[in-house]
Amino acid sequence: MICAHMDEVGFMVRSISREGAIDVLPVGNVRMAARQLQPVRITTREECKIPGLLDGDRQGNDVSAMRVDIGARSYDEVMQAGNSSRRSRHV
Repeated sequence: MICAHMDEVGFMVRSISREGAIDVLPVGNVRMAARQLQPVRITTREECKIPGLLDGDRQGNDVSAMRVDIGARSYDEVMQAGNSSRRSRHV
């Protein structure tokens, strides 16, 4: 789950592709301008924070096309990032 302040939008991870793309769904309403290239932090169950960039539909119409890029190149790299003790707990 990606969390934000009470006045900001949040997201839930829907799936992770074999190529390392993290598909997300918004929790609440997402403004059009907030759907592209916005910095986000994914919080794991262990409270580790993973920085990434939100990339949405270029036209701003399809919220199901929203993805987070954390720089991973595979599913395994995403899972490793989520399990890594090297990630910050307070980013």
